[in-house]
Amino acid sequence: MVTLSIQLPLILLMSKAIILILPLLLLLNPTSKRSSIPAVPFWVSLYDTCRGVSRLQFYKTRLQPLLDRHGAVYVWNAGRWTVLVTKPEYLLRMFRNETVVAKGGFYRKVPWGSFAMLFGENIIDSHGATWDRFASVIRPAIQKPTDIESLRERSSQLADLFLTTQKNGSLTPGVTIDPLIQRWAIAVYGETFLDSEIGCMDDPANPLESSVTAVKSNIVGPLFAEFPFLEKLSFVFPRRRRAITAIKRFEHLLVKHVDSQAPTFNGKEKLIHRLLRARERSELTEFHYRSNLKMLTIAGHENAQLALTSALWEIGVQQSVQEELLKDISTLPKTYTVRELDRLPYLAAVICEVLRLYPPISQLINRVTLDDFDLANGLRIPAGTWMGWNSYGVHTNPEYWGKSAKEFQPLRWGNDINSVNNLFRLSQAKGHFIPFNAYSRRCPGSGFALVQLKVVLVEILRKASWTADPTYHFSLTSRSVLAPRNCRLVFTPRSEESYIHTLS
Repeated sequence: MVTLSIQLPLILLMSKAIILILPLLLLLNPTSKRSSIPAVPFWVSLYDTCRGVSRLQFYKTRLQPLLDRHGAVYVWNAGRWTVLVTKPEYLLRMFRNETVVAKGGFYRKVPWGSFAMLFGENIIDSHGATWDRFASVIRPAIQKPTDIESLRERSSQLADLFLTTQKNGSLTPGVTIDPLIQRWAIAVYGETFLDSEIGCMDDPANPLESSVTAVKSNIVGPLFAEFPFLEKLSFVFPRRRRAITAIKRFEHLLVKHVDSQAPTFNGKEKLIHRLLRARERSELTEFHYRSNLKMLTIAGHENAQLALTSALWEIGVQQSVQEELLKDISTLPKTYTVRELDRLPYLAAVICEVLRLYPPISQLINRVTLDDFDLANGLRIPAGTWMGWNSYGVHTNPEYWGKSAKEFQPLRWGNDINSVNNLFRLSQAKGHFIPFNAYSRRCPGSGFALVQLKVVLVEILRKASWTADPTYHFSLTSRSVLAPRNCRLVFTPRSEESYIHTLS
């Protein structure tokens, strides 16, 4: 009661402050001094945020009508007016001008916020000499893999986990796949990049994996993201306090895990070896070491987790796609190589189509103009403006992908591997396909991610068939990440006989 009596006056004070501030914000002309770029009115953003509208729904109802006509729009984000871009010409100009439109991130944008606490200053969000230093340490260790035995074993184990969970039964016909995929993704990341077994495949209560779940569950919501000053009032908001606690626990357990495993270089240099050595040589401060370790651990598992969830959903819904995939992978030997995987056209096309229709990071505003920037003739962006992109908007625009842009059609990428690879490269070069960003800041782990998705789909297809749970109501995640929410699928063991019958 004492706490409540203290909080109520504060909440009332905040409410009065917002009531006083809102008219001033509403009177502002969001397009003044901003050339001809339109803006989503502030009150619209506030209204939808308070209603709990998802990022994707906000895009479809508020942003898309303006972006389809103009290619760029001003939108309220993180307590300021920002520019969101989807027109390929604008995207390419923004990506190519890294010296003017520099990477920033949460640590620079909202330094007191939960995301800044979680990610610090890292390779994804840094700029200039700082990024050069991070990249020299990290990029050589996250390239396309050649040895995939451990990845294959963990992926086969995931297939077994789906089938075991299905057999054990639940209150619904299907299996909720996301928690199981997270365990797989974190296990793969640990073995591949941290040179250690985290142990979460065998232990659903693994402390480190559980701490990741706690961070995702408690990280601040849309209201805090749009009005970050609220994060300074942690004594008023229990969720903010829970987020801080979850982030601190995750960092503690992650560093403790690395220290307890004491990874040693044994001829196969991995990411953690390079990070530890850079810290020992003072090439990375303790803060930068921890920032990159946390960011890479989150990004290194979550993007694969989201993409696989989306892929399994579409393959489960479209049984013809599942049958074609079975035919495609039938040419693989029991133990296969990356080169043999890379020859399979339909598998590559399915993954490209998943990344097109379900880009794991659907929207990101993490660049800031260091000087006035000409986005196009007559479109000047003032210095100090934060800019970003909406990949879902680019990937589903009929102007670039045809009338079927919002449909899952793998064959749009081609029938042979050369056609698929050529369209993949051409679409990136044109700015039509940006799941991995572009140019000098293209995701250095993209090669590994593509191999990872190929391996796990092959291993699951070899052991199981699956369909959508008839009681599951499809919906998408509400944050900037994109995938089916709480997806449920029904798995059936695939016997050798049924596998051969399907191929015939």
